[in-house]
Amino acid sequence: MNPIDPSRLSDIFAVVVTYNTTLSQLTYNLGPLRGVCNLIISDNSTIPQISIIIQDFCLDSGFEYLTHEGNIGIAAAQNKAIKYILPRYNPKYILLLDDDTKILPSQLVDLRTHLLVLPDYIYLSCRLISPLGRNLSNAPLSLSPFSFCRDLNSSATLIPSSFFQTVGFFDVELFIDCVDFAWSWRARRYGLLNLIDNSVVVQHTLGQDCSSFLRLPSPHRHAYQYRNILYLISKGRAPFSWSLQQYLKLIIKPLLLFVFANRRSERFSYILQGVHAFVNRRLGPM
Repeated sequence: MNPIDPSRLSDIFAVVVTYNTTLSQLTYNLGPLRGVCNLIISDNSTIPQISIIIQDFCLDSGFEYLTHEGNIGIAAAQNKAIKYILPRYNPKYILLLDDDTKILPSQLVDLRTHLLVLPDYIYLSCRLISPLGRNLSNAPLSLSPFSFCRDLNSSATLIPSSFFQTVGFFDVELFIDCVDFAWSWRARRYGLLNLIDNSVVVQHTLGQDCSSFLRLPSPHRHAYQYRNILYLISKGRAPFSWSLQQYLKLIIKPLLLFVFANRRSERFSYILQGVHAFVNRRLGPM
């Protein structure tokens, strides 16, 4: 395999948000990008010792590092990183990348090459799969070169920097969950569309347990999911079909959790916390 010429990717700046991420995970997922593209870690870690390890990793790798001395949420951390790099480096593209997603340099070259031949209102995502090969992108598997994706899963997504000037940044009030969905819906109102590149398939690890057919997040995520979904629906920010689907899921989910999930009482407690936060219009961290 021919080595990747870093100059081919010099107009890309990757943005990665970390939260108490281990050194082994950083090395495995981000190590291949050393010397290949620019990258900034926006660190939401709450453990000082881990923040030091992440900062040292950045120094050794030639990556930029921003610390927030605590968890300010995925939206705020992404915003701060993008606002930091745009005036300093003026990259043509922003690559949104989770710390549990691994994209190889050759795949990044392919993604950029394919985006260049698409209309200028497109931003392009890799096809995400789990370590077991399960589709994690919010569009069905397809034999077509590209698939339209209404609900963005932002990891491994290449976005022209100018789109942030048009659409704005991520909704800080959501903190976590639905942050990428909400941005992509706003982008669509400006005529900007997300496609999935079905030829560029990368591995993504969700922070979820698997129980039968359910994708189970960490229990505290239920609070943000319920609050943010109800909030976006109530504000009319979500597509009608998504709103209807989510209403049904919110109603059915407690029953499914009762039958199939672990840590049931903890999960129900967080669901109630999320509903209570929505009723009281309490946004941001919980």
